[in-house]
Amino acid sequence: MQPGLINPNRNLPPRQDPATNENLIKPVSAERVIRSPGFWSGLIVDLIVILLACGSGYLYYRYLTTGGNFLIYAIVASSLLLVVSLFDTLLTKSFTRRIVIVIAEVAVMSLWFVTSGMMSFVLAVAGATAFFMLWGELQSRREMENGLEVQFFKIARYQLNKGITALVLFGVLSYLPLYSQEKIFLPENVFSSVYGWAASVVSGMYPELKLTGNFNNFIGSITDLKVKANYDFEGLPDDTQKLILQELNTQTIKAIKDRINIDLSEDQPMHQIFYNYLKGVVKNWEGKFGERFLAAWAVVVFFVMRSFGFILYLILSIISFFIYQILLATNFIHIVGESRVHEKLEYS
Repeated sequence: MQPGLINPNRNLPPRQDPATNENLIKPVSAERVIRSPGFWSGLIVDLIVILLACGSGYLYYRYLTTGGNFLIYAIVASSLLLVVSLFDTLLTKSFTRRIVIVIAEVAVMSLWFVTSGMMSFVLAVAGATAFFMLWGELQSRREMENGLEVQFFKIARYQLNKGITALVLFGVLSYLPLYSQEKIFLPENVFSSVYGWAASVVSGMYPELKLTGNFNNFIGSITDLKVKANYDFEGLPDDTQKLILQELNTQTIKAIKDRINIDLSEDQPMHQIFYNYLKGVVKNWEGKFGERFLAAWAVVVFFVMRSFGFILYLILSIISFFIYQILLATNFIHIVGESRVHEKLEYS
């Protein structure tokens, strides 16, 4: 450049690339925070899991303290918790992050039971619940890491089964500090539904036995079965038959009252009679065996509820699979292949 001439580029402003917003005259590398796809989606799912866990614990606590239909609400909330937790496991790469989420789940579920005054017991229940949840988490993650393809039902089997076991264990153990003789584990309305289903099954095999009506109908069906076994009864006069039926009814009612040792009336529903009888049996056993009965009762309730949990597992597996297919179809998640010919799921 000749002396005295002014450089025409000296005072020009830097030119910017409209696409990248970079300085074209003097490129400068800018540090950017690049988040993985689905970062915010993952945080939202984690938050939903924790909120569902909090809601499940609250609804179950309300059921134990006030009764009513809160048990049904708690089961629905717990089912949603299991389904959302399954997808959180599928889509969260960091096992450490899942450990933190599981601990947070158990903490907010147990928060409502701190008022029971047995803090050490609450912590022990929380620890047992977290153990089974993390066990299922670990098994599902191993299945994902060792498989060449995403085997949805295999992954869901470990996660849902261990999750159901954890929640049933949490429910049974959390119930123990709030146990009283006046409160059996199943409320009367729930027992009535279970009794109705069982009575319909028995009626299918023995249609002459009336278990769904009141006590008077039940006694009448028993006496009818007794007289049908006697072929001479049909040949008796009508007045004699009525007298015999009344005498049989009186004898049967007295025998049942002496056997079950509870107050009952002839127009009382059968499900209520069975419910009061079972409640009386539980009360007598508790008075006889004390704390040993309570431990045995918890074991029995756990296995009974866990057996129903198998049906819940089948239902949740099918529901989760349909949700999984919908998420794939809507491109909310997609399957990617790794260099070692290994499939995994991640957010789109």
